[in-house]
Amino acid sequence: MVEKLIKKLIEEAQTKAKKIIEDGEREYERKLEEEKKKLSIEFEEMLKKEKEKIDMEIEKEIINFKLEKEKEILEYKNQLIKKVEEKIEEKFNKFLNENMENIINEIVENIKKKDIQIYVPSSKKIKSNFSVINDENMKNSFKIKSDKWEIEFSWENLKNIFEEKIKEKANKLLFHE
Repeated sequence: MVEKLIKKLIEEAQTKAKKIIEDGEREYERKLEEEKKKLSIEFEEMLKKEKEKIDMEIEKEIINFKLEKEKEILEYKNQLIKKVEEKIEEKFNKFLNENMENIINEIVENIKKKDIQIYVPSSKKIKSNFSVINDENMKNSFKIKSDKWEIEFSWENLKNIFEEKIKEKANKLLFHE
């Protein structure tokens, strides 16, 4: 009888132990699945953040590349416009030097004041009803001066007045903009 009781207790203990082990294994499996899900979610979030970082870096590099290329194109356009301006200046100065006397006489023709002085480059011999002064510091220009006003006719002055229009026209002609 004691043996049966002991045997029964051992069987019950084994059954309880088996149940505890099975419960423990189920709990272990459940927690393992939970942890796998957590790790998977964390991994996906980290992966997403890293992809976003990489995408942002790539986007920045693309933007920087585009800006660099646009800067190069702008520099090239500015060089072309500068060459156009230089050619215009060259043609203007040639025209001015070849026609200086006629230009001056047409300008002063309607001036009623007699105290006018005309400054021209020392290499020019200009005939005028007004005082003509050869100035060795002048080149590719002339100046008409009164006691109250002064006008200098040169490429620099005209360029300052018309520079925006010159650049605008050069852009249209060169780049169809």
